[in-house]
Amino acid sequence: MTWDGVDVRELSLEALRSRITILFQEPVTYHDTAAENIAIGGRPLEAGEDEMARRAAIEAAAQAAGADGPISRLPQGYDTVLGTMFEGGTDLGTGEWQRIALARAFYRRAPVVVLAEPTSTMDSWAEADWLARFRSLVAGRTAIIITHRFTTARYADVIHVMGGWPHRRVGDPRGAPRPGRPLCSFVAGPDDRRRIRCPGGGRK
Repeated sequence: MTWDGVDVRELSLEALRSRITILFQEPVTYHDTAAENIAIGGRPLEAGEDEMARRAAIEAAAQAAGADGPISRLPQGYDTVLGTMFEGGTDLGTGEWQRIALARAFYRRAPVVVLAEPTSTMDSWAEADWLARFRSLVAGRTAIIITHRFTTARYADVIHVMGGWPHRRVGDPRGAPRPGRPLCSFVAGPDDRRRIRCPGGGRK
């Protein structure tokens, strides 16, 4: 496996991890301030960048992710400790934590983003807003979305169906059927080889 022509085995583990951001179904939470929940694991300070600039970058990431609203309602704003492990800490709802996780991804600026069912607990309106912001995040980057939800899959440029071996590339989701129906299905061909039947009766 290569990354921009470089064998990944030649990269250090730290270098490889710094290029990837993962957004999970259950957001990762830290018992720290809202600001540090966004910055944790992020990029180091750039040349000439001070703590004030770092804080501005954190707040810009929160605004891009839509996390600035929930943070502004916290007792000490960005300096509020999140989680209830420590006295005085404030917990957030799952959807608010997902916005914090998205802000973390904006701040990190990794070239590859892996998305694993992060909107499964959101209502339709919250999901649509979150995914629209996610599209902004991954503009010019590579995003890998793992989902069984049509509402999430339709944001992809290319869909791969993982329902047997070998997996198949389906293509543009704009031609996919309505939600609730499979994008494609495996069928047996005359030679007993498994094929994919896609919308419109086509096979691949």
